[in-house]
Amino acid sequence: HDADVVIADPPRRGVDAAILETLRQHPPARYIAVSCDLAAFQREAALLLAGGRMRLTALVPFALFPHTDHVETVGLFERH
Repeated sequence: HDADVVIADPPRRGVDAAILETLRQHPPARYIAVSCDLAAFQREAALLLAGGRMRLTALVPFALFPHTDHVETVGLFERH
């Protein structure tokens, strides 16, 4: 439970609920979330931030598929 960095790049449905709960209860120093679904990212971010032990310190969208609505999102959460 003392991880310095955790990186997740889950499928479109998002990170498994049990893993999110572990991250919320035992936040790593840094959590890098890569998401191909903005709605999933928003749900997960809300859960992590509601725990009060993490903050979102960076958020970067990547348009990897030109001329489509698809955007990859990378967020950096840090324990505080």
